[in-house]
Amino acid sequence: MAPLGIFASNLYISFNKPAINDLNFNAMSLAYLSVFEAQQTTSFTPDTTAPTLISYDLDMNAGTLRLFFSETMNVYQATIWDVTIQEAATQAAGTFRTLTSTTVAISTSPARIVTYKLGEDDMNAIKLIDMQVASSSVTCYLIFPETLANDLSALEIPIVPLLDTSSPMAVTTFTADTTSPSLVTYDLDMTLRTLTLNYNEPVRASSLLTAYIVLQDNVDILNNGGGTATLSSSSTTASSSALSIVIDLSEEDFNSIKLSPGLALSSSSTFLRSEDYQARNAISDMIVPPNYMAPIVDGSAVSPTTFTPDSAPPSFRNFAIDMDSGLLTLTFSEPCDASTLNVTKLNLQSTAATITCNEFGICSVAGEPASTLYTLTSGASAVVPTDAAVLYVNVGVDDLNNIKITDDFYTALNTSFLGVNEGMVYDIADFSALGTLTNNPLVAIALTDALPATSFTPDTTAPLLQLFALNMNTGYITLTFDEPVRASSFNATGITLHSLADQTGVVYQLSTESKTYSSNGLTLEVLLAYDDLNALKQYTSSFLSVDTTFIATTALAVSDMAGNALTMADVATAKQAYFHTSDTTSPKLLSWDFDYLNYNMTFYFDEPVNPTTFDAAGITIQDGQTAVYSLTLQVSRDSPTLRRHGSYARRSNGLLVPLSSTAASFVYTCVRAPPPLFTHVCGMREECVCPPPLLS
Repeated sequence: MAPLGIFASNLYISFNKPAINDLNFNAMSLAYLSVFEAQQTTSFTPDTTAPTLISYDLDMNAGTLRLFFSETMNVYQATIWDVTIQEAATQAAGTFRTLTSTTVAISTSPARIVTYKLGEDDMNAIKLIDMQVASSSVTCYLIFPETLANDLSALEIPIVPLLDTSSPMAVTTFTADTTSPSLVTYDLDMTLRTLTLNYNEPVRASSLLTAYIVLQDNVDILNNGGGTATLSSSSTTASSSALSIVIDLSEEDFNSIKLSPGLALSSSSTFLRSEDYQARNAISDMIVPPNYMAPIVDGSAVSPTTFTPDSAPPSFRNFAIDMDSGLLTLTFSEPCDASTLNVTKLNLQSTAATITCNEFGICSVAGEPASTLYTLTSGASAVVPTDAAVLYVNVGVDDLNNIKITDDFYTALNTSFLGVNEGMVYDIADFSALGTLTNNPLVAIALTDALPATSFTPDTTAPLLQLFALNMNTGYITLTFDEPVRASSFNATGITLHSLADQTGVVYQLSTESKTYSSNGLTLEVLLAYDDLNALKQYTSSFLSVDTTFIATTALAVSDMAGNALTMADVATAKQAYFHTSDTTSPKLLSWDFDYLNYNMTFYFDEPVNPTTFDAAGITIQDGQTAVYSLTLQVSRDSPTLRRHGSYARRSNGLLVPLSSTAASFVYTCVRAPPPLFTHVCGMREECVCPPPLLS
């Protein structure tokens, strides 16, 4: 109404109709009182009364502050930033917030009732004081100085102040905040492993329930299907209550996201939903009791404002080795693509740092032996084809045997180390900023910094004999095992040869004189002792082919490199020879003796001979290496009789076994005798009775 009523000079009155009647009900005259003939006031008393705030209302839902004054106020010039809302009657007794210029009057026209729209900064600041101030009608007081506003009088009288401690005013009508906070935007950073949630009002960080947050690869999983990852309670925030909450994705949740096919490869494959459950949701505002986040339902899932792909390379955490099963377990900092794992970039070492020694025995680490280094081969070892943060390599038989055969290498935790070359494996790909599907290579671990095994399982499985071959010509038994064996542990007495698989036929146990001179390995060449080989040859119907040659073993025979004794796959069944080589070498006469007085000739051979095949006519006695005089033996009608003489005893089955390790020999005795008969078949040393030889 300015500038009316401020001065007498500008205060006039006019009537456009009678305003009053006399006592006879005659209407007042309007002469000289029209709007064009208004009368000036005769007397003027200016306004000298200071305006006051009568009451006020605060609506935290709508974000408005309504002030009721005692008179019309100059709203335009009012300084609302002089107003302080406080929790208690005295500022020192609680929290408070002084409004800022972000709070503005809805209308700046002079008025007695003025409504202010609280600025976003002021609203958020009030809520962030943990809602102690302006949280209810009993926690809302108003103070301001007289500079807040003036009335419209000529004197521009300032308002009566509401002072702290002496005259704070409690709210008349308080409307609590009942509006749920809403997610405005969010950002997903797969490199930093953070999920940043931005809300339209402050939210209480301590109320965060990450299990309500679901990431999915499209907007509507129910109808479209697809990959999802629900966060777990292991993902937490270090943020304070604020408009934005940064969630640090746990390794578990990060891995879950990476392992969900098609999820979070780019912003177009990343959507977030958070639905109510049991009247709660992922986070609440600052109100007590709280308003929980407005739900984001499947079908309305939202994509991130900013998506940062994973550009951090995976790192190698640790490994475990099971030498019994041959399983190598590799643990990484994040899920890796199993199909990219290159086993040839795995370097197995016996020490943490590679130690090398020159030809003079001078080593890179004084006093330490050279370390063993072995690289797996792609043809032998294979990766279990499942993407994960833990990958498994089945160490192939060839690789495993090459490792086992080396002493002090992968025999315990302190001899099991692993280095990796860069790019040994790659993480799971996502789209780079350039829009290309990219994955990051593993960070290398140098040979000088190899990691020790965190778990070691020794080889506890007994070795098995897989194949064996008997060579009766050379006198060797070849034993082939399913894993390397220690040659020095070989004991021939742990081996018995059988003529039948069920072990009911001929049985011969090797003696300790049968030895192996092989190195540690899968195959041992056993040189049969002279007596063992000759004894086997005595069996005229056994050990002649693979059909009559079988082997059984005991734990004495040999041990593997870890000390596990040999065992038989089937102790009741002897293993048949895989290959058999018959004796095709002619026996050799080593020496002979002549006893003229007793008419005896004794012949010594390098192997057992069959006396039934003896033919005296094949023998010629001569006076020198080059004969001048010679005598060829002849057998008369009285054929010679062969008798056992000394070294061999007959078995019940008619076969012979040696009594001592004498040379193979027999005696040909020429005496007069009745017509002879063969008394028995004998072997190494025999006596022949015959008529005197006839000279020819």
